[in-house]
Amino acid sequence: MSDATHTATYPRGRTPRAVREAQMVAAAERLFSERGYHGVSMDEIAAASGISKPMLYEYFGSKEGLLLACVERARGRLFEEIAAAVRRADTPERALRAGIEAFIAFADEQRATWVVLFGEGGRFGEAAGAIRAEQSGLIAQLLRELPGWTAEPDAERLDAIAHVFVGAAEAIAFWAVDHPETPLERVAEHLMAVLWPVVRELPSRAATGERWDDAR
Repeated sequence: MSDATHTATYPRGRTPRAVREAQMVAAAERLFSERGYHGVSMDEIAAASGISKPMLYEYFGSKEGLLLACVERARGRLFEEIAAAVRRADTPERALRAGIEAFIAFADEQRATWVVLFGEGGRFGEAAGAIRAEQSGLIAQLLRELPGWTAEPDAERLDAIAHVFVGAAEAIAFWAVDHPETPLERVAEHLMAVLWPVVRELPSRAATGERWDDAR
């Protein structure tokens, strides 16, 4: 959130809904990261946001709804950083490495909130599943944009691989949180070792129509 959110003044003291919502989500994200989902009450979040508890419920419906808003906000920032990094690269290998490094750097910067936002946020079934589907959709699109395709990518395969990427990336991010002594470059190398063999083969196999099991 920008400083303007805190310092701007509005006619007759009326704060725009989007600004007020961002303030509530930022306060909740900070408190959830400090004490965990179950360690924070809606009264405390309301007080930290400078609004009433009924207004908090009006905006988000429940504490679970508020946590999911925090998760979606964090994922939105993550999507932007990954997409920007990948699209600046000029080869598939550099694109994958750039995306992995952006992801790992984000997880490291958000180390205090990662487990709450990406761990506890996964408890809420359908809504969390929708967020992960959105993330997979972004990965599939980025794979489709990689240079080197000479045939139309298989949409089903890209979707399946994108879901694998999401699971692998989240898993190694949790591992990195538990192993702060491991340099980010090494964490990125570990994930690159798993994902690059798959990405490397995508364009060439699309061009020939070859399946993975054909090569065995």
